[in-house]
Amino acid sequence: MKKSTHIANAAWTVFLYNYGPGNCHVKKIEYSYALTGQPASGWKSWDSVVKELADAGIMRSRDYHLRGIGAGSVIPVDSVSREGAELAAFSKECLAKISSMDVALEVEDVLGDIYGRTIECFRAAHKITEFRYGNSAKTVKFRKWSTGRAVFTGGLWNRPR
Repeated sequence: MKKSTHIANAAWTVFLYNYGPGNCHVKKIEYSYALTGQPASGWKSWDSVVKELADAGIMRSRDYHLRGIGAGSVIPVDSVSREGAELAAFSKECLAKISSMDVALEVEDVLGDIYGRTIECFRAAHKITEFRYGNSAKTVKFRKWSTGRAVFTGGLWNRPR
């Protein structure tokens, strides 16, 4: 498993991969999170999530990394299967404080087709107790659609609002 380049002690890192036939452009991106024992925040901007987590004592660049992607950003094609961009990284301490972090992306490909994906960053993280409480150096193999790899390969996946 690739390690985070942003959080030295990351226990969980999520990478974004584009295996489609061409680059795609971000049309819209929103984030949703839930603090442990609290309901989900609802869909928010990156700035709002970073501010609210800081208000809860969870600091960006210390406890987590969440890539700030804006409308118009390009997600390039990955010509090699391990080139993906780091989307998010979380320390062990952060995993104990946040129970979910979801990223909803709407992208447009070079042909003008629009695709949507909701990336559940913690989909498997809290099921793997070694990552939450144990040695962060452990490696775990993921299936293609686990959160370790957010893959754009075509098709539309609508997220509930």
